[in-house]
Amino acid sequence: MIFRASLTALLAGTAAHAQSDLAPPAPADAGVEVQSLEALDPLEVGLQGSLFSRTLWDGSDAAMARAALDRLPDGASGGYTSLATREIARLVLVAGGYPPDGGRGDEALAMSRADRLLAAGGAHDAFDLLERTPGLDRKAGLARMHAELGFALGETQRACDTANGLLEGRDQPYWLRARAVCSVFNDQAAAGELSAELAAAREPDAEFDRLLYAITLEQTIEGDFPTPVNGLNYALALAAPSTADGEWVRPGEAAPHWLVQIHEQRGAGDFSYSAAPAADLARAETLSGQSRHDVLISVLAQGEDRLLAAAALTALLDDAAEADDLPGAMRRFGGEVATLPMTEDTLADGYRFALAAILNGDLRIARRWRDAVLSGPARPEASMPALAASDFMSAGLEDKPGAETTAAPAAAEPVVEDAAWQPLPAAQLVILDMALALAADTVDSPAMEALLAAYLEGQGVEALGDILALERLGAPALPGVRPLLLQRETAGVPIELMAMEAAMQDGAVAETALLAAAALNAGEDGPSAETLVRTTVALDALGLRAAMLELLLERLVARAAG
Repeated sequence: MIFRASLTALLAGTAAHAQSDLAPPAPADAGVEVQSLEALDPLEVGLQGSLFSRTLWDGSDAAMARAALDRLPDGASGGYTSLATREIARLVLVAGGYPPDGGRGDEALAMSRADRLLAAGGAHDAFDLLERTPGLDRKAGLARMHAELGFALGETQRACDTANGLLEGRDQPYWLRARAVCSVFNDQAAAGELSAELAAAREPDAEFDRLLYAITLEQTIEGDFPTPVNGLNYALALAAPSTADGEWVRPGEAAPHWLVQIHEQRGAGDFSYSAAPAADLARAETLSGQSRHDVLISVLAQGEDRLLAAAALTALLDDAAEADDLPGAMRRFGGEVATLPMTEDTLADGYRFALAAILNGDLRIARRWRDAVLSGPARPEASMPALAASDFMSAGLEDKPGAETTAAPAAAEPVVEDAAWQPLPAAQLVILDMALALAADTVDSPAMEALLAAYLEGQGVEALGDILALERLGAPALPGVRPLLLQRETAGVPIELMAMEAAMQDGAVAETALLAAAALNAGEDGPSAETLVRTTVALDALGLRAAMLELLLERLVARAAG
């Protein structure tokens, strides 16, 4: 969530400077528009934070809008490999705008958009969007999606309002069961059992009946606990009594990706701060999987011993690297870096800590760790001469108020660099400085040319796509790149890329951005150099420069720190 807020803010600043016919007009909330809710199409409903105007679907018809949406991961599968790519899609999907030609009143198109938002923005975004959508009582498909998300998220009353208010298709088995759950949760067991019996007569669901009657009869579930695969049964499972030990509720193997995510987020943060961090850190070495993860987080979060917290962060990053999720872990835990002391022990992993701070958006802390891994840990001197206010800059106290002759506080200790410290290798320093440049969007600085040259030398032709993409964003052009390009094997490009460029030519903003996200997400090995360069041009024209820089930053960290 921290990343999403910061990236959206960056994108908002970038969009204002886009110079292109494709660049979207000012956001829709720049003015006031009055429209009857009855006439409002679901695609016209949006969430705050979008960068696009209400004309974002101009240039597209319903068929092309549906085709572009179909190229994105759906809520059942998830499927995004990059947070930045997912955010590109999310920014389009949360935008409310006039439907494409022929798309007004097309409930299937609105459902496709909401379903893709499930994958790109998560269950909360999709639920909030459907909460704002009028006329759900006459749109059974959208209503069911809203109810499913409501039950799974614990928004039971909102889900029940939809189930009870539905006008069309209310006698289908799903809605009979939904109203049965609502009755039971409102202490109307008899009415709930009757609705459940009517549903069972039309379409049996043994798992639902087992859960519902365990609640109404107040009987614990013996044996294997049901593993729900939809939001309705998941809500029942959370309420049903059981004799099982520990956390017994879990989605089944056939559960959609969005339900698994809700379940995982429900348990996230459900841990106590370690009261014995040294013992817990040692215990984590004997554990694996989620148990190890939770114990390490409890050590990381505690405030008793931040040196042990740093060791826990190192272990978490090691685990994430093995799981091929290092950039993601750095984002999740990067906020802790600011609280860690800089000692010889912690600086041993200072390179990754600095990268984690960068991905977390804290460039000030990242620069401090970058400098520390170069110069080594500070050590106190034997004597302590007074410092004048003019010395505060060199002592790192530039924000200290006071007159020019103010002396340093008595508790302060002057420090010197450790002459025996082995500085950060040049290749890692290049990575850190490049990451800082990407995060701060200073890629057009003259110093970037030397960094790119060193990066290309260290990474070889695999980095050509990233370097050329940065050139499209204003980085200095490297001499000698063109001959290297001709030495590469011809690479195929995803068909979404050609469709994206056709949409860009016709000024179809939403279609262009969605197809760019689809092209970037295609392929198991990530986007090719061709895809990176061509999507960079399109997204920069749309005002999504910051998202492309974020993607390149992710790739830089994954390649260098994995």
